[in-house]
Amino acid sequence: MKQSQPSCQIQFRHMPKLNMMHQLVMQQLKRFADYSRCEVVIDESRHGRSGIYDISVRLSIPGERLYAAHVSETSGTRDFVYGAVSSAFDDIKRQLVKKRGRKQRRHHDLLIEQFAA
Repeated sequence: MKQSQPSCQIQFRHMPKLNMMHQLVMQQLKRFADYSRCEVVIDESRHGRSGIYDISVRLSIPGERLYAAHVSETSGTRDFVYGAVSSAFDDIKRQLVKKRGRKQRRHHDLLIEQFAA
């Protein structure tokens, strides 16, 4: 029996809930097949006429630490907030690849030490 993915908690602060944004987050999560918890906060703060968007993503992967990314979009338009969400998930993917690469190098170094002894 196939286990379903855990849901992702998406919060919209100081702005209406955007269905397209929810779809974008779910699409980005497909890149992480093994996550156990996901929290996304999209916050629009108004400063004068232009909107400032803060995007925070926290993703937990079993056997790994919690990965987090924070991106700000200061253009003042909602069109660019979609790119900021993608950028936050890109940051998490880079963190994960970097950490897994370090683990593989450590494992490789241990094997070399064992054969050298």
